[in-house]
Amino acid sequence: MVPFLQIYSLYVYVHGHTSPGGGFQGGCIMAASFILLAVAYDIKEAKRRFSERLNALFCCLGVFIYAGTGRSR
Repeated sequence: MVPFLQIYSLYVYVHGHTSPGGGFQGGCIMAASFILLAVAYDIKEAKRRFSERLNALFCCLGVFIYAGTGRSR
């Protein structure tokens, strides 16, 4: 169920400009998928699947994507 929720969250995020949704809603669905993983198994399994190092990588990648796609006015 978790991979399907994550794919759906990416869909909501990407198609936010033409349909209801966007960054906040897509992020909430993505966060809910990790919460579901932690509730279904345990917090150790969730940390094993999404380590601190991977989290730091995604945070840095998000900042670079944001900075690279921003418009200058």
